[in-house]
Amino acid sequence: MYAEASRMNRRYRIPACMYRSATIKRTLLNAETRLNALHKLLGADVTLTERKHRHRLDEEEEEEEEEEEDDEEEEDEEEEEAVEEEEEEEEKEEKERKEEEDEADATQT
Repeated sequence: MYAEASRMNRRYRIPACMYRSATIKRTLLNAETRLNALHKLLGADVTLTERKHRHRLDEEEEEEEEEEEDDEEEEDEEEEEAVEEEEEEEEKEEKERKEEEDEADATQT
């Protein structure tokens, strides 16, 4: 088999590394297929491929939840900043009123 592949590579000028990577991918796919069949024979409720898919879905859900939490935290921070700004403005207004009252008292006396 290797001799045939070698002749094919020379005939079509396929780089050896590409042939090897394709062979490795095909071998891994065959192994995964066999493992899935073995899981089913043994009575497993979930095959290897399904586990991978579920794992990917779980990761995506976790990422979405983290993004939502980050968004909520940002909104909370923005609300807190807005409240702080309002409080600062109120304090400034109170100081100005006191100064005006003090000036008015000083001019009256």
